[in-house]
Amino acid sequence: MQNGYFRIALALVAAAAWCGCGGDDRMVTADAGRDAGPMTGDGGLDGGPVGDAGAADAGGADAGGGDPCGASLLITTSDYVTGGLGVLEIATGDAETDDVIDDQDTVPALVGCTPALIERAEGNLRIQSVEELAGTVRTIDLDPAGTTAPYATNPVAVVSIDATKAYVIAQGRNEIVIVDPTMDGTAGVTGTIDLSGFVHPDDMDGLVDALSAIRAGDRVYVGLGNYWFDSSFAIQFEGSVLAVIDAATDTVVDMDGATDGVQGIDLAGENPWRGMWVSESGDRLWVGAGGDGFAIDGMIEEIDLGTGTSAGAVVTEETLGAELGGFAVVASDRVLVLAGRDVVAFDPGAAFPADPDPIASEVDGMIPHAGSLWVWSREGAAVGLRRFDAADGTDLTPAAGPWTFGALPIYAVSPAP
Repeated sequence: MQNGYFRIALALVAAAAWCGCGGDDRMVTADAGRDAGPMTGDGGLDGGPVGDAGAADAGGADAGGGDPCGASLLITTSDYVTGGLGVLEIATGDAETDDVIDDQDTVPALVGCTPALIERAEGNLRIQSVEELAGTVRTIDLDPAGTTAPYATNPVAVVSIDATKAYVIAQGRNEIVIVDPTMDGTAGVTGTIDLSGFVHPDDMDGLVDALSAIRAGDRVYVGLGNYWFDSSFAIQFEGSVLAVIDAATDTVVDMDGATDGVQGIDLAGENPWRGMWVSESGDRLWVGAGGDGFAIDGMIEEIDLGTGTSAGAVVTEETLGAELGGFAVVASDRVLVLAGRDVVAFDPGAAFPADPDPIASEVDGMIPHAGSLWVWSREGAAVGLRRFDAADGTDLTPAAGPWTFGALPIYAVSPAP
């Protein structure tokens, strides 16, 4: 997966399905892209993506459609050959289709309150104009000097630290890339954080597989998949873990001083790329783990941030009866989860309903924002972007039907100014 045409082909499949694991239908979570962006949030219904790639730091409780950081949605479209951009103004419902983009594997994100595009194949972070979302202001080249191969860095998410610092989570490298979003070109890369200490000795591809991240206070939690593929292309897990980063010093935090080396937080679930959420109190972290895309073995797992240990599964794919695609925490008693291609609601404090009625079906991606759940479909009877009331599931999609953004199917969605 590290070299050759197989890795490139697999990356395209992952982009189409969003999986860090390669054969599964990996497209979901709040900002579909990734291996698109993670579902993030720090309490309540948040404006971040649920899904792999995108703005991993989403930002705070939802502020509604008037939020200057989320008055619009920035959409990328792709058929895995060609890509495009779209914009939806939430207050008016007006949809626009903009320029074709060079990288067909591009996901939108927020860097602080600034819109951005993560070009996964090209290895760029494009900072967009707040006034004109389709306009690029600066492009930060994330690849090491002299690198020309596609997916050499494979950026999957970005986490804002302050006005001049953000972390780019890179699936293709064993390090976090530190950037200054106010700078242009290679000058925008200001440092790296080494994650190579988390490479398992039995991991045959030598990559930690950084898949997702979220900020909680002065720490950033990075989901590492630690997997490789054997000669039959079957995925082999060596133990997924959360690397903990001190955002003030840009250093890895050792979570177990009694053990040699630098330790993270061991996860019960494998392949942590189906979204993250931090409780409003800041003491709990939920991690969406997709496991093997060909097995019902994933889960939403709760981490006690006080002790740095797993508290076990909130819900498993076995209970869902389908692959976990992403989740959104609306309230303490209401979680929306993408199970297969159905969005269903459940109360984590009660038994999971035996046969829940889907809020939406034929769904390939979802993002909670502005009091709503936005879902999109690439194929089926409801192609395009739909809107539902996150609190009660009411369909708020216009009578004319789902929003579409040109001829290409929706690939990823993020809040934008």
